[in-house]
Amino acid sequence: MAALASTIAADDWSIEQLFGAIATYEPALLDLVWHFLFVPCAEDTDGKQPYIRVLPGPGTTTVKPKAFRGSTAVRWVIVDPKVTHLGDRVFYRCARLTEVTLPPGLTHLGDRAFHGCTGLTAVTLPAGLTHLGACAFYGCAGLTAATLPPTLTHLGEWAFYGCTELMEARVPEGFAVPDDAFPDCTRTVRY
Repeated sequence: MAALASTIAADDWSIEQLFGAIATYEPALLDLVWHFLFVPCAEDTDGKQPYIRVLPGPGTTTVKPKAFRGSTAVRWVIVDPKVTHLGDRVFYRCARLTEVTLPPGLTHLGDRAFHGCTGLTAVTLPAGLTHLGACAFYGCAGLTAATLPPTLTHLGEWAFYGCTELMEARVPEGFAVPDDAFPDCTRTVRY
């Protein structure tokens, strides 16, 4: 167990790398960890399984950068209510991700958090969100609608770059939308 812990702590790992390390050092834990991350939701009645419940690190409310980067296993995500900060590139290029539930207490969504999540179709950002990082939804070509909360104070450059299907972005009244927030959105985006 100590070898596994020191190996994981030494680097910035994706979910596939984490499972590889567990299989190498502690194969008996693999089924337990897999079940913990991919357990069907009790309220799930529409067959959307498996989902991933994203938890913060021990003693923190942050999900570290690149935690699920490039994962092909990530399809439906429920972010734990304790999470207030999603790190940069947390779901970077998770192309099979179609649905995400963000907690009401989330205040910070890092740069490129959902970059390249081409399967994502809609997102409602929580009411307490203040920071939406640069390129947060860059290349989310399937995204058709986005709702920005009234608490938003920072909208990063190219936040919705390449969201070619985006037709509606609900923006808080009085919020100054930066010129570079919605570039390359080929459809007419209504604010």
